Amino acid sequence: MWFTAFRVRLLFMLEILGMIFLTSVALLSPGWMKSNLIKNSQGVPQLAGLQLHTCADANSGANKGDPNYCKPWYKDQRWWEQVAIVFLSIALIVEVIAFVSTFFTFFFFCDTPMSNIMLPVLSLIAATFLFLAVASYAINGIVKMVAATNDWNYEAAKLLNQGMKELSNGYNFYTVVLASIQGVATTIVGSAVINAYNREYNEIMARRALRNLTIGTVTLIRIKL
Repeated sequence: MWFTAFRVRLLFMLEILGMIFLTSVALLSPGWMKSNLIKNSQGVPQLAGLQLHTCADANSGANKGDPNYCKPWYKDQRWWEQVAIVFLSIALIVEVIAFVSTFFTFFFFCDTPMSNIMLPVLSLIAATFLFLAVASYAINGIVKMVAATNDWNYEAAKLLNQGMKELSNGYNFYTVVLASIQGVATTIVGSAVINAYNREYNEIMARRALRNLTIGTVTLIRIKL
């Protein structure tokens, strides 16, 4: 039967690797938002957003060795961007934990009921934080920009609204949306691991019980003879 715990667990591990890749891309590359008003020398719309890579690049260059460099960078982010960064970081950590757990179960035969139960739980937690990151960035970003018009005059509000029309979500936004959807699919696969494991465990226990019953019956017959 193809639907074995070994094969489904391998599929789960590949799914988690995909989530780790997508989440890492969202954290370490620009592209959460793009503006058609601001373009580079090639005429490509300028990308903006969380840009965690800015902190990483600067920290590896002139500021290498300064652990405090990322603190002012983080404080410069708008609060909903800070929330998105935290949620994405938590999701990535949970994904890595899920992958490591699956790796040890897969290659070192640490196959226990608890290790299998944790697989869909961890993937669901990661998917939840990914969804919260997307929701926080999308909802608060739009709400705060619209609310800013209340403090400006009509012309300023008109310019802001025009600028907002030129803003659109970048590829990283949809990358996290895809990662959260994949997280749901991974949770389903993780649940399939539990079902396959329980089925195989019950089959093993049934064969063991039948063997013990057979041995006991044969022993009893020999004693009577």
